[in-house]
Amino acid sequence: KNSVAIGHSSHVAANHGYSPLIGDRSKTDRENSVSIGHESLNRQLTHLAAGTKDTDAVNVPQLKKEIE
Repeated sequence: KNSVAIGHSSHVAANHGYSPLIGDRSKTDRENSVSIGHESLNRQLTHLAAGTKDTDAVNVPQLKKEIE
């Protein structure tokens, strides 16, 4: 229900809210999440801008600057 799966053999567990999947064999069992892989098939999220709000993702340069 209200889920999206994109890619060959992608899978969303039943009764999970909006949880888009991107890529071959991606899967998720949580609602309101985005999956780009699974337990043994990890992928990278690339070309990510620096986060600006508390709930944004951070990129590596931004993280390195914070831990220096």
